[in-house]
Amino acid sequence: MSQRQESPIETGGRLASMAQYSETTSIFLLDAVDGTVAALQRKDALASGLARIVANATDEIATMPVVPGQYLDEDDVAVDALASAAERLKTKLARLVLQRTGIDQDRLLKDHHCDALHDAYESASGEIAELIELMQQARAAIIAHDMRAEPAEEMKTFATVDELTASLNVKEPRPKANEVLTTMGHRNWLAQIKQRRG
Repeated sequence: MSQRQESPIETGGRLASMAQYSETTSIFLLDAVDGTVAALQRKDALASGLARIVANATDEIATMPVVPGQYLDEDDVAVDALASAAERLKTKLARLVLQRTGIDQDRLLKDHHCDALHDAYESASGEIAELIELMQQARAAIIAHDMRAEPAEEMKTFATVDELTASLNVKEPRPKANEVLTTMGHRNWLAQIKQRRG
């Protein structure tokens, strides 16, 4: 079967359609890149603002006076929320790093698109990593404060180990038969058996 030769007008029409499609795709791609960069910049700004709030709270906790029995987070609500948020952000950070590695593999992206995306991903990743670190520091500051707020019990002193043991109401356990053998030695054990029989 022979193929029909395309006329110059038909070829021109096909090329014009392809060019229009390329232009539309390029505009769509630029919008997607711009949208991604803008979305990452919003995340970056949000993470940066939250990081400042968390850092200020951590500084405030460090300078707070400690009053025995007065806790910042008695039920561990804030401590648990900070741990949970940090874990979710670690997952997001891993996803951002993975997405960033795919930028250069996308053949539709031009070099300047790649550069803009790399910069946006790098900035967002840095802010999120800093926020994770600050959340962990805030959590540690709350725990440290509340540990120092534990009321101190009266310290007892003991002159001997026997006094300490007696205060704990601990009875010394009876040694088992095999422990007797190892602590007394084989000959002493035999001597005791002969003595009991005799």
